[in-house]
Amino acid sequence: MGHLKLVTVDITNTIIRWRVPVGHYYANKARLFGVDANGDKLQYSFNKNWSAHWQEFPNYGVSNGMTSKEWWDALVNRTFHDAGYRGDQETLKSITDALYTSYKDGNEAARVLPNSGRVLSNLRKAGLKLGVISNYDERIHSLLATLNLAQYFNFVIASREAGVCKPHSSIFRMALEKAGVAPHEAAHIGDNPYLDYHAAKRAGMHAYLINQSIKSTTEVLHDVDKRDVYSDILEVEGHLLRYTRGFDEEGATSPPLSHFQHH
Repeated sequence: MGHLKLVTVDITNTIIRWRVPVGHYYANKARLFGVDANGDKLQYSFNKNWSAHWQEFPNYGVSNGMTSKEWWDALVNRTFHDAGYRGDQETLKSITDALYTSYKDGNEAARVLPNSGRVLSNLRKAGLKLGVISNYDERIHSLLATLNLAQYFNFVIASREAGVCKPHSSIFRMALEKAGVAPHEAAHIGDNPYLDYHAAKRAGMHAYLINQSIKSTTEVLHDVDKRDVYSDILEVEGHLLRYTRGFDEEGATSPPLSHFQHH
């Protein structure tokens, strides 16, 4: 088995995190336009409407002829109306426009998780190619640039631009083709067992799950090797670098990744 040559990452809850829950962020933004909104009600409404909206217009409406702005405007409208909004449509349009821009510019809505930049820099210095695989729209590029993360990546694959989303294996194959590596030479890091961990495994890649909250949740991890679960990206860095070099600290050849993972 060859050395690791490519590491891909998801972004949300892997290298960045939203500063506040979506519903509360929506409420905060609405107050700037004179709308007294309840963050908890908006959060509940968003969670409910997200699932229905995604099923009706998957992958941000790319196959339905919608722009990402139209897709998000429709979702935000549904979210506010279901949460009890009774104001005029012009005000709601101002809110939706402001929200779309906020999640594009990045700093106001998101923060970089501790150690993310350092770890990505170390992986690049070790000679690894780095990529992003995310179920996101085209705003991901400006988001990463604003957060000073774009500099670390050789490529960024956003599901809307790719025309396919995780967990489909084809989006992972796109990454492998861009990097010119075989599946066993690549690893994916993400926070979702279904969209990231198992999906990457099905594509033949190595995979790591980043999520401290499910580290001991048997129900979620029943089919995930617990040795593949880490609290954050810093925890997995040493293992990735060791495998990249092919030698441990004593100079002996490191065991292949399959030694650490259940396949």
